[in-house]
Amino acid sequence: MRVVEAPDKDGYDKASVWINLALALIGVCGICAAFITLRKLERQTKATEDAANAAYGSVAFAEAQFELMKEKERARLEVTPGTITVTDMTTEMFEFFHLNATLRIRNIGATRAYITRGEMRFILVDRASELPDDLYSMTLPDQFFDPSIDRTDITAHFFPDDKVTMKMVADAIQGIQTAHLYGVIEYETLGGKWRREFSYRWDIFMSGLGLGYLGISSMPQTDADRIEGGYWTPTERDKSEYPISKEDSSESTAEVDTARPPS
Repeated sequence: MRVVEAPDKDGYDKASVWINLALALIGVCGICAAFITLRKLERQTKATEDAANAAYGSVAFAEAQFELMKEKERARLEVTPGTITVTDMTTEMFEFFHLNATLRIRNIGATRAYITRGEMRFILVDRASELPDDLYSMTLPDQFFDPSIDRTDITAHFFPDDKVTMKMVADAIQGIQTAHLYGVIEYETLGGKWRREFSYRWDIFMSGLGLGYLGISSMPQTDADRIEGGYWTPTERDKSEYPISKEDSSESTAEVDTARPPS
């Protein structure tokens, strides 16, 4: 049996070993460098996200502050009903009269309110009837309201038919009919648009009842007194003002109210 010994490794064999070791070392270093770079990118990404979140928070805070400023400085229209009065122009030849209802508007905000829509209606209807949807343009002194302690009174009129007497109207609103004042106002302020829908029903005192509440003895009332002696009550259609978009607004082209009461 013969044993063959492996020849001694020469310089080329040793060189290949060192080259392989060097390549392996280079690979390990490359992996480490890539890992370090990845960690740096993660930290940079995290820092960028934190900066973006901080910037977003600052923008959101600024927007919130701006909205609060607008809410504080914007116009606010206070809309309240006034009274009902009777204008009597009766002569010896014929009886002629009409009813007047007053709407009071005041800007209690800090800036001007630009009116883009103002419509209302004053009408007598049966108590069980629905209110008509068609409204009529307000007659405004200007198309804006400046902040003021003074109010602006807008008057709507109701003209009865020729054969309707004042006694018939007084009897009707103490019985089967009721007077309504309702409508809508839209206005712009500080880039925003707002709508106020109002609706009031005239509840009258029965003959002498209103004076009795005040501790005054009852006195005979005229037909005009019976009509005028009452108070406005908000209905379910009455809403506090609320913001709207420009697309929600519908400009009215209706004429001034000339509606007449039902016979």
